Amino acid sequence: MYPQSHQLYPRNHNDKAIVTIKGQVTTYIIDSIELVVHKHFLDGRSTNFIYHQTTTDSFHFSPIIEAGMYLYSFQLILKKSHTAILTQQLASNVVCGDAYIIAGQSNAVGTVNGLPTVGFEQDSLYQEYPVHGSNKIYSKSLGNMPQYNGINGNLTNYDSNSNNWGPANASGHFEAAIAAFDEGQGDVALRHFQNVLTSLVPGFTTTNPTTNPDKKNLFANRLLSKVFKGKARSFELKYKSTGHFEDLKHAVDSEELNAEIGKHLLHAGQSVDPDEESQLVDLAYSLYEKTNNPSVLLQVFRLVEKSRKVRLLKNLQVPGSQLYANVPSDLIKKQHQQKKAVDVLLKKYLSAKGTANEAKEEEAYKAKRSAYQNSLFDIKKKFPDFYRLMYDESIVTVGEIQNRLVDADEAMVTFFETPKNIYAFVIALKGFRATRIKKDFSPTKMVDQLNDAIKSYADSDKSEACAAYRNIAHLLYQKVVSPLGVLPTKVVIVPEGTLAQLPFNALLSEPVDHCEFRRYPFLLQQHQISYHYGADLFAKAAYKEDENYGKFISCGDSDGLAAINQLMGGKADPNAEMPASILNETVDASLIHIALPATTNLKQNPTFYLELATGKRFQSNDIYGLNLKKTQMVFLEKCNVESKEEAEGLLDIVQGFQYAGAQSVLSSLWTKDETAKSKLLHAFYSQLRNGATKDAALRTASLELWKIKKQT
Repeated sequence: MYPQSHQLYPRNHNDKAIVTIKGQVTTYIIDSIELVVHKHFLDGRSTNFIYHQTTTDSFHFSPIIEAGMYLYSFQLILKKSHTAILTQQLASNVVCGDAYIIAGQSNAVGTVNGLPTVGFEQDSLYQEYPVHGSNKIYSKSLGNMPQYNGINGNLTNYDSNSNNWGPANASGHFEAAIAAFDEGQGDVALRHFQNVLTSLVPGFTTTNPTTNPDKKNLFANRLLSKVFKGKARSFELKYKSTGHFEDLKHAVDSEELNAEIGKHLLHAGQSVDPDEESQLVDLAYSLYEKTNNPSVLLQVFRLVEKSRKVRLLKNLQVPGSQLYANVPSDLIKKQHQQKKAVDVLLKKYLSAKGTANEAKEEEAYKAKRSAYQNSLFDIKKKFPDFYRLMYDESIVTVGEIQNRLVDADEAMVTFFETPKNIYAFVIALKGFRATRIKKDFSPTKMVDQLNDAIKSYADSDKSEACAAYRNIAHLLYQKVVSPLGVLPTKVVIVPEGTLAQLPFNALLSEPVDHCEFRRYPFLLQQHQISYHYGADLFAKAAYKEDENYGKFISCGDSDGLAAINQLMGGKADPNAEMPASILNETVDASLIHIALPATTNLKQNPTFYLELATGKRFQSNDIYGLNLKKTQMVFLEKCNVESKEEAEGLLDIVQGFQYAGAQSVLSSLWTKDETAKSKLLHAFYSQLRNGATKDAALRTASLELWKIKKQT
């Protein structure tokens, strides 16, 4: 009794099976028999188990095999006086596991020797194979297949007996790559990842792991994304062993292609890993640190800006996202479906290259791609802002930002946050540098502590509240600002993540041990600080040395608003739901002051809304639908933020006004002293009336308020 080649042994409750091998020797004179069991792993390794019996004729072995991604082969060795006189191969490609018989057409095919493996038909069951899944699959094709004519080529004279158990195409190689990586074998992992690429990307046959498919031949596919990420991790593993910069560069290249796949997935309406772009930036900056090459630093900045766009696309995928406002949901679904159809025809066309069907498949693909591009052009005409956010692939450069900086005493500081690091890029008129700040502290916790200290000051013990504020304000300066080095007087900050909630102007550049606020080294005393929501938007905005404001309109009611209207030549209607001039198709006001309460109900609606005088709500999607192309600033006076979630909700309203066309949005976070706020607003608008820029006006007004504030 012997096992048969290609045989599957059902596993027991211990995930094992007993293989019975017994017989009798009649031809040879022997005194012992050895059974050698070879256990073959996916990465090419094997382990041997030797069983020995002393006998002159009959023998009986009962080796145990395990269920898993292993192939077993068996070998008998007849011996006389410890010398082998005959070696007999018994069986190969033996497995242990469960049997599932799948009947069908090409999508039911397992691994077929001779069938091209570059397509997706025979691997369609396993395209979504999990990274660390427990469903490890071996497959085998059975039965007769005299002729196969498919999109991946032709197969004739198929013999099922020559077809071995093997990994289910790309999925099996992927599992082998993961196993090799876990064992620290970077080269082996790369070889298997590359095999997956040749299986998934039609027409790509290069087995050299340093070579990748052309970007134009990539498409939305989750396994493809995991492969590029796996290659990046494997090259990084090699770099740690070899120290070769080229390995780190290949890791960055692979991670960038993974980000490209992520973009395809998002355009097809699918979700992606939220930390994909973070790992890409971490890798790229590590390469810069090792090479100190300025061109690599420029690449890091470019990757950061690309990552911002990907993050924005992810936000657009959130169900009910207000950025979809006024764009018909059916149109968005149609775009997703068209993108998927384009990807399918692209794979068919690539698979048909070099065959008689190439011209036909190319024509079909180009026709579908042209229809998709025409539909995008229609969106660009009807919903230009949505198109810019969703499909515009232009990336701002350091040079474009420098062209926008006309003052030698001015710089942009743009932040980018990853789970492990905070990156800061300082871009001046004649210089560009970057800093990686290790997150050996909790930015969220510290920013919350600072904001709580500021908000609770009026209602707390002054001495304790003052100490809490000054300590955390200086510590945050040391952690976030000090590593940037010397900064010019004018600083434009593009915050990101937790830092979007940080009032930089309230940080203290030096430690203090008293509560005389007039003597505090506030950052705003040293720098004219303004904020922007994106480096790309800043670069595209027209520079204005002096602001010339036209019509001023306001709504709502607050202390001092009447005086501001008189100063700016406007007129407020506290009983108006929303001034008709704001709701017009085109708003002609350059300044809009809204003194309506902005709040949120996190249990029912995670976004902010403006509470109108009649009790109705002016919500985010209403704001996105406005036309504020001529508006230079919107001032939201009555925002009240009590938590991080509410801060993120407020950001939705702010983005809504900018999406609608407002050049700047200024908002409060909370108010404890109405008298001080009224003085600040009047001083701010007075500066605007005299021609100051918005950031200069706010700084001057703040400094004036500090000067007149009594010692506490």
